[in-house]
Amino acid sequence: MTFQAVALMVILVAATPNNDWPPNAVESVWMKAESVITESRKMKAKGMMPASIDCRIDSISGTAAVYSMKIVWVPNEAGIIWRFGVGTAEENAKLEEGNRASGIRSVWSKQMVDKASGWHASCVLWEGPGYR
Repeated sequence: MTFQAVALMVILVAATPNNDWPPNAVESVWMKAESVITESRKMKAKGMMPASIDCRIDSISGTAAVYSMKIVWVPNEAGIIWRFGVGTAEENAKLEEGNRASGIRSVWSKQMVDKASGWHASCVLWEGPGYR
């Protein structure tokens, strides 16, 4: 499974992000798709949310990029639904359309270019209404 294939659309319960992380914030290491999905599920079960994400292109394999992400997790006190994705700009644009239709808006994004291949990609963090 790659980010390209699934565009890593993970729905998480979250709180509003800020740069003043609480003392119980947890920062992950750089992770590939399978690890991000597993960590996201574990952190959601612990009542945590992604307050910040970072992404990079690790390599290009044929016609697909191999991505990694790093996430800062904070407690989910506000009960806001979050989604994040990493992939091509076109993949994230499609996700953006669906999210807007659901009342979920983009709160952060990053554009990347692999200098060796010229491959363009992006990662996006979306915020939605609370579930409580």
